[in-house]
Amino acid sequence: MLPPAEDDLNTSYDLILSGWNDIFDAILYAVSKRTKMRVLTMDTAFKSFLKERRFDHDLLVTLDEAGL
Repeated sequence: MLPPAEDDLNTSYDLILSGWNDIFDAILYAVSKRTKMRVLTMDTAFKSFLKERRFDHDLLVTLDEAGL
């Protein structure tokens, strides 16, 4: 697990301000974005939220996209 950096907290805060209420999703997204690491998520609603609000969502991979 990677600890969040200051920029990650800012990104997480932006997501929360945009209407997402799960801080763990927000931190996962922020760390993924900073490290350019793809992450697996079961939360399709979160990925849809990111798409709808024009956040970069390509690093989040759903189970369907991963073929699982």
